[in-house]
Amino acid sequence: MPRTKLDKQPSKLYILLNGAAAGKTRYELGEILGRCPQTVKTKMRNPETLTVAELTKLSRNLHIPLEDLRQAITY
Repeated sequence: MPRTKLDKQPSKLYILLNGAAAGKTRYELGEILGRCPQTVKTKMRNPETLTVAELTKLSRNLHIPLEDLRQAITY
């Protein structure tokens, strides 16, 4: 039987992007990124897979300050 890890916390980038995109649908985000809605859903669940170009498109269109985005990215 699969088990859920309850102690795993979402990353800062996940919280930042999904909080800013709360009012948008997958179709609207897909138009911003130039991707299909299923790809957008996958990338928003795991934002570490976003490219730099996709991150800049999202930050510009969702009005996320660049400094907040830099602080949320972990290496």
